[in-house]
Amino acid sequence: MGAGDPIREGEGFANPIPIPMGLRSRRREQRMYTAERYAAIFGEETGEVRAVREGVNGYRVKTVRAGDTLEIEGYAIWNTQRTAAEARRQSEKHREQVQAVNLRNRQKHLRRLINSNFGAGDLLVTLTYGWEQQPADEKAAGKDLRAFLRRIRRQREKLGLPELKYIYTTEVTHGGLGTRYHHHLILNGGMPREAVEAVWRKGLINTRIARPDGHGLSGWAHYMAKRKATQMKASKRGFNCSRNLRKPKITTADHKLSVRRMRELAEDMEGHGAEIFGKLYPGYVLTERPEVKWSSWVTGVYLSARLIRMDAIERDWMRLTTA
Repeated sequence: MGAGDPIREGEGFANPIPIPMGLRSRRREQRMYTAERYAAIFGEETGEVRAVREGVNGYRVKTVRAGDTLEIEGYAIWNTQRTAAEARRQSEKHREQVQAVNLRNRQKHLRRLINSNFGAGDLLVTLTYGWEQQPADEKAAGKDLRAFLRRIRRQREKLGLPELKYIYTTEVTHGGLGTRYHHHLILNGGMPREAVEAVWRKGLINTRIARPDGHGLSGWAHYMAKRKATQMKASKRGFNCSRNLRKPKITTADHKLSVRRMRELAEDMEGHGAEIFGKLYPGYVLTERPEVKWSSWVTGVYLSARLIRMDAIERDWMRLTTA
């Protein structure tokens, strides 16, 4: 290796350079004391403002960029292990709230994945079965859906369109008419709706052109996730998707939102919210009133906010009207 050549991993040293013990312990301490794992115990709509700063060193901000949408979550960083231990105890005692938050997190993942990969002009699809064509079980329903997607993929190849992208859920209902199945999908656009509808051979198909609003396509994501909620509890994701999807970009920062700013938001969201988030995220605008929630057991608060790129709605409208 010559002078000035970059050192590649594993080259020039028998072992990697160790992280100093002090730095490693500080990193472990910060992870240990953050409230990120204990969002379930922050459910109170009101609380004392002094709780925002008592025993709190700062706030960790998680930013999720999904297409034109931006989602913000803020978690307290406590300055004592005692508070973190109490949060852990309360989470263990309130398992139903924890399960509800876990379900919401899966639904958030679906929403963010849709907003990262789909937009104006894509297709929202519901597939239902005729009375005599109901599949025997969910495995057979999945086989029908995969056959539908294969035919769509072949049609796109013939038309010279980009590779098929999709997300789908299968809904199962039980009632007096027996067990029935239907599927909800979102597909990337390009194919005429009539061509897509001609591919489904098992019953009725409904297709709509995707028209994002102030939340992107979160409305359709909510529709898919809500109808799948009971099954999502028992599965890891609750949906299936193609392998060519972009992942939302997630970053965290421990100094983006100060305790002072968090106190201002908790005291007067209407007065400070637009100004503070406008400075933190230029080019984006709030789509709804951010939430600040307190806990009955620990200090600090939980913050959630949703924003969208300022020019997104106008751009999507132009795309739809000129298509």
